[in-house]
Amino acid sequence: MARCRGAAGSPIKLFKDVLREAETRPRNTLHSPSNLPAILPVANQPSGNRRHVHDARRASLWRRTRPRHVVWLAAPVLLWWALRKVPWEDVAVALSRLGPAQIGILFLVNAVVVVTFSGQLWMILRSQAHAVPFLSLVRYWLAGFAVGYFTPAAQIGSGALLIYLLQQRNAIPLATATASVVLSEVVERVGRATFLLFGITALLQLPLFSKLTNELLSALALGSLALTVGYLLAARRGWRPLFYVLSLLPGKLARRPRYRKLLKVIAETEMLVSDFCRNKPKVMAIGVALSLLSWAFISLETWLAAFFLGFSLRPIEVLAVVTAGQIAFLTPLPGGLGAMEASLVAVFLALGHPSAAAVSFALLIRLRDLALGGLGLWRGVGWHSVRLREADHIGGLVPKP
Repeated sequence: MARCRGAAGSPIKLFKDVLREAETRPRNTLHSPSNLPAILPVANQPSGNRRHVHDARRASLWRRTRPRHVVWLAAPVLLWWALRKVPWEDVAVALSRLGPAQIGILFLVNAVVVVTFSGQLWMILRSQAHAVPFLSLVRYWLAGFAVGYFTPAAQIGSGALLIYLLQQRNAIPLATATASVVLSEVVERVGRATFLLFGITALLQLPLFSKLTNELLSALALGSLALTVGYLLAARRGWRPLFYVLSLLPGKLARRPRYRKLLKVIAETEMLVSDFCRNKPKVMAIGVALSLLSWAFISLETWLAAFFLGFSLRPIEVLAVVTAGQIAFLTPLPGGLGAMEASLVAVFLALGHPSAAAVSFALLIRLRDLALGGLGLWRGVGWHSVRLREADHIGGLVPKP
């Protein structure tokens, strides 16, 4: 509580802002006759007002519809394609082979994966004299995973939550927290892009795609690796690529206060990233090594899961299966729903395994991800409850006017 008291979003500041807004609002605004339809429940309003409210809500819902919402319609179609001819008796037999020993081994391997992912951010923060407890970073990572898994914000939302938690719960300045998370994300993506480069090479050995699709996948792997490595090299030379790109936007947008504030934060963040890349290259190299180690354990988990379910995969086939799953998670579908199942069924059939093996493996992966996401949501709800209790406590200490 004492550490967060001076933070920008602390409960004290939040309460003062709300109190100030309440004092400046006219006393008779809320309960004036002209505003009564706005605050009454829809069922208690006159019929004409109810029709107007429903029409307005329908129009607002249509305006909020985005292309990604249309893409979500692909999820049930992909699920239907993946599950349409699955012998569920064989799936039940495969899953019945999992006993407490097998589940315990998979749990330990997953724990190592979570530790290696969290260790990248811990090491970067430690090198900047911010001693955040490692267990706290594990909890933050789980909360970020939940945001990325249960929402379409996998590429942005988890990092934004990490920045928020570091700032609010550990009193780390916004620019430093943002720079640390950006460095951690870039380092992790270097390891992921390197792994995907080998994985797509393995995937191209299977008769799954056309020549054009194979070329696009190869370009995706090389492009993602070149983008992340290029950003680190540019930062090492003192350049600020993201700030430069955003500063090219139209002047009307650049004059907005919020946009200018965003540019300021990005400029400070990229300055810290540049200093870090120049002065601490060993830390960056260790971070990339940790990222590659995490992907090695993910591959080990895939091989173990397949072995426990009653079928074996060669090393090159393990790379193909993991890569297919990761490509599915790049889609805008929450948790890659439908895309992961369809991609795994396609790959397993190409490898000569039955669809029941693919579905049993997909269900095991879903159970693992739901468990990790559930832990993250549990921690997030716990933090939110603490903030509400703090706000209520502060509200009780302030006398009413």
